Amino acid sequence: MCVAQLKREAAPTLPADVKSYRLYQNEAQELLEDELTMFFPGCVNVKGGGFHEGRVDGKLPPRFVGGTLVFQSRMTWVAAEVALRRPDRAQAYLVYARHGARFLQDVMWDKTNGGFYWAVDTYGKPAAPTGAIKHAYGMALAIQALAHVYAATGDEQYLKLAQDADQWLLSKGYDKKRGGYFQAFMPKGDIIVSAEETGEPKLKTDKIGTLYGCKSTMAHIHLLEAFDELYRVSPNAELRQRIRDMYDVTRDKAMLPTGMMGQNFLPTWTPLDRGGAFGLNLETGSVLLDTAKVLQIDKEPRSLGVVQKLVDTALERGWDDQLGGFWSTPDATDKTWRAQAEGARILLALYARAGDDSERYWTAFQKQWHFITLYMTDRQSHGWFPTVDTAGRPTSRNMIQSIKACDQTVRALMDVADTLGVLAGDTPAMPATRPRPTTKPVATTQP
Repeated sequence: MCVAQLKREAAPTLPADVKSYRLYQNEAQELLEDELTMFFPGCVNVKGGGFHEGRVDGKLPPRFVGGTLVFQSRMTWVAAEVALRRPDRAQAYLVYARHGARFLQDVMWDKTNGGFYWAVDTYGKPAAPTGAIKHAYGMALAIQALAHVYAATGDEQYLKLAQDADQWLLSKGYDKKRGGYFQAFMPKGDIIVSAEETGEPKLKTDKIGTLYGCKSTMAHIHLLEAFDELYRVSPNAELRQRIRDMYDVTRDKAMLPTGMMGQNFLPTWTPLDRGGAFGLNLETGSVLLDTAKVLQIDKEPRSLGVVQKLVDTALERGWDDQLGGFWSTPDATDKTWRAQAEGARILLALYARAGDDSERYWTAFQKQWHFITLYMTDRQSHGWFPTVDTAGRPTSRNMIQSIKACDQTVRALMDVADTLGVLAGDTPAMPATRPRPTTKPVATTQP
């Protein structure tokens, strides 16, 4: 019986020592194996490129049924991330990374107008009725993925495509007057300010639930991640300044005085809600922590303090102290995989960084980790459940969906494993920068 299965018996409170770090590190490695087994190579669409975005009765669909920019980009990023951080897997995952990048380049990029389509159909054409629309959220994920593929492979064509997409968004969507970006665009790049322009007047919101013409925290934190990724592989002063501007916008305008991240805003950054998605607090905290490192301001007390405020607010208002885990919203009766993965990642990061104030994060991390191993993960069939109810029972077993790739879970598990390793005395992992390119095609066999 594996250590994670043994841990299901009870929620331990272990001392912060090397033995405990190694225990949780081994569990994280086991869960990482399970998660990768769920998605690779089973989601790889060998015949037509890209990745399958779901399964039918646990099996691959008989044919490729279309793809969304969000899922395709996330899977491409994951493949590059695994290749960079797990050298023993680099050969296989470099193939997957190139496979995904080619699909983004050849199928999802609009060669006439620029920008990435939101979705394509079985034949690789913009999916009716609104697949040709461009969206900053999906574009950000594609930029991040392509820059990461370049980091892993050294293929200049993917860096160039990421930069082209970045400049397309900058020219079409940047709000020079009030900061941040508009989100939804017609195929030629015109900003969509009403649903009537899309031909679907009944749909008042864009692809991620924001009123047309408005702004959202979700789009902006992913833009920030995309800019970070571009800067790491191709730094320049202009991009650094844009990262700083977006960091300030996220911290000073999207974060509400209550310590919650607002979700949607008017173009003036007037909030349209009071926040309430605890996973958004946790994910934003991780993004701000990573960006502070890029900007080399992570040692400044205010940088860490903002992240702590976001996480502390989620712990105060959204934490289930009985079972562990973060609720979706203050009124929710469910918990999502996204919030739990981001919660484990940021709680451990704060424990490792917060000094004298760190013990409470270690305690919360342990309870969060127990909740993940006991309730959120399926150790028999592999993968993370999308949601569980108040009693920790899965409400769905559809582990792979267009809105649920494995980037957040894989990144969280690798971060947890690597951070615990460093706490236990390991030398910090140095990602491979440019693994030797391979031209081998994706294998034609499937599990």
